[in-house]
Amino acid sequence: MSLITGALKEHLLSTDRSEILEFGSGMGFQLPFLRRLGQVRASDIYDGLLPENAQGIDFSRCGIDNTPFKDEEFDLIFSNHVIEHVEKLNEAFVELKRIGKSDCLYAFSVPTNWWLLLSIPAQYANKVRAIIRKLIPVKRSAGQPVVCEPDLGLVARGKWEKIRYFMFPNGHGNFSNFLSAYRAFKIKSWRDLFMRADFEILAVKPLLLYAPSEFPVVPTSRFLVNRGLCSSTLFVLKKHV
Repeated sequence: MSLITGALKEHLLSTDRSEILEFGSGMGFQLPFLRRLGQVRASDIYDGLLPENAQGIDFSRCGIDNTPFKDEEFDLIFSNHVIEHVEKLNEAFVELKRIGKSDCLYAFSVPTNWWLLLSIPAQYANKVRAIIRKLIPVKRSAGQPVVCEPDLGLVARGKWEKIRYFMFPNGHGNFSNFLSAYRAFKIKSWRDLFMRADFEILAVKPLLLYAPSEFPVVPTSRFLVNRGLCSSTLFVLKKHV
């Protein structure tokens, strides 16, 4: 995350940008870093997730396509691997422009097709674990709470759907099909998406190459980033005037 704040500082030097929004803040991992840049607010469709180090941060439970914020309220709007999960993306872009000031910066960190490829081993590892949990239920002592685990395809699917699910890799976010996700996560595809939404692209910053933590087939590295391989990219945008 310090890579992101470092990249943003290059664009924040000329203007005092004190009002910051992170939407899709989740567990709040980025909030301490964003606090270095100004006054931070957070939003997510889920509440009760922010940790103790986020105390004092104003939180709103809402989707980014329909927010309670005022017109032209923020100087900087940030998200980290959230855009690919937004269902009403066109409405979200309209809302983001409404709540951003005329010179607001939009900083969206997004996954790349390399991240999707590197997620394949983790996907199959999770599928194997799901099968094992199905065949060998975990014994719980009396009074032990039942932990709800995500459905990995074993429930509410037909026989052939289950077979296809476990044979082939999955997509991510709103792109359940692997090939669709692979095409959508290319840096050029992200660039085209933001340009179609009438944003001006100020910078494209490749961040790190890494695999999901469940099955880290490659170590986190910046060495290969300079050679065009990265798992996450930061787009810095502004509205067309």
